[in-house]
Amino acid sequence: MSRILPLAALLAAGIASAAPITGTINFSGTIAPPACTVDTTTTANKGLNQTVTLPTVNATSFGAAGSTLGQTPFSLQFTGCTASAGGVNITFGNAASADSTVASTFKSTGTATGVSFELLNASAANIAPNTVQNYPVTTTATATYNFSVRYYATSATVNAGTVIAAVPVTVVFP
Repeated sequence: MSRILPLAALLAAGIASAAPITGTINFSGTIAPPACTVDTTTTANKGLNQTVTLPTVNATSFGAAGSTLGQTPFSLQFTGCTASAGGVNITFGNAASADSTVASTFKSTGTATGVSFELLNASAANIAPNTVQNYPVTTTATATYNFSVRYYATSATVNAGTVIAAVPVTVVFP
């Protein structure tokens, strides 16, 4: 028993010298507001929820596949903007929005055949469905982005009827 006592004393000394060392790690950050407020109304055809009505055109006015008619402007407007290095990412449509004949256009769910919608940016460049487009935010007030849409003949023959598309719009401030 006299041997157990010194062993117990050594173990106790070792435990006492292994006292925990504690500290504190602080985390902090800032959540910035979006660069702008998105107008979700239909006011003056500048909001995310708007209807753009193209002019009525004659089915025989399309000359060939790839021809376009009825270009109509519309805008998306953002208010309360602050200059943002990341700008704003706008995506029109999704994979299901693309026309199966011409994938860079938006399919119609209307009764007309041989026709879809082509979406263009302010420089008249095509915006394909489900493609992220980045636009700079350089203003400290209202930012307006201009677009247009037009009929696009997907075949040599366009048959009369309605041309309709409900295109989802996604806005992200990166």
